[in-house]
Amino acid sequence: MERMRELVDLLNKASEEYYAKDESFLSDYEYDALFRELEEVEKRHPDLDDPDSPTKRVGGMISDAFEK
Repeated sequence: MERMRELVDLLNKASEEYYAKDESFLSDYEYDALFRELEEVEKRHPDLDDPDSPTKRVGGMISDAFEK
């Protein structure tokens, strides 16, 4: 399903920007709305299970630029 792939790609890119580069091109509201849309698509089409989906993980890689 094309929309599912678009959502996965967009949310993965947003997570990478946020966690690895400390940047964001989506507001929290926009991210959450897209995430909920993806959850609904996955619920309706369990046969299209994608292990790379943002719904299957928590967080992401953290940038080395952050202080420990």
